[in-house]
Amino acid sequence: MIKKILIGIAALIAIFLIVVATRPADFRVERSATLPASPVALFEQVNVMGKLFSLFIDCDKMCGPQFEKGLEALGTAAAGSSTRAL
Repeated sequence: MIKKILIGIAALIAIFLIVVATRPADFRVERSATLPASPVALFEQVNVMGKLFSLFIDCDKMCGPQFEKGLEALGTAAAGSSTRAL
């Protein structure tokens, strides 16, 4: 009985391998859609994660004073490089 089950499983595996071997090696899936809406309206629909993130984490608190210092340094660097370029 077990011998027949093992032979059946081996036959199924062999058939599966034969079918897989006859398929092409590559395939491509393409999708396209034209939506009759403005990009702003679509962004509002898909920006759910950003809205959920802002409910739980305050970005100003997360960045803190290091962000402000970095902005000041960036402004100084940008002002210095623009005077040198002239």
